[in-house]
Amino acid sequence: MRTLVAAAFGAALLLVASPAMAAPAPPDLLVKVPDVVGLNDRDAVKTLKTAGLGVAAATAVDCANIDVVLAQDPAGGRIVARGTRVLITIGVAPEKGCP
Repeated sequence: MRTLVAAAFGAALLLVASPAMAAPAPPDLLVKVPDVVGLNDRDAVKTLKTAGLGVAAATAVDCANIDVVLAQDPAGGRIVARGTRVLITIGVAPEKGCP
């Protein structure tokens, strides 16, 4: 359902459109997010960039999965606009090392 709300504030007019009013991206500008969970960090970044996506990284302590992608957002399989930034969470050792 599309909605459009207009409100007058003094001499200014404020138009607010719901997301449903936004024009959809052309199909050639959409990409399927690759699933990179379980890949090492370098391979994951390369895979995402090859798909036309941006990459941001966070870390989480995980001694069993150092330098491995533990999670991603958006998830693999989602259809997004080319250039969308994918947040990957990479396992790292704690500062004092793993037991």
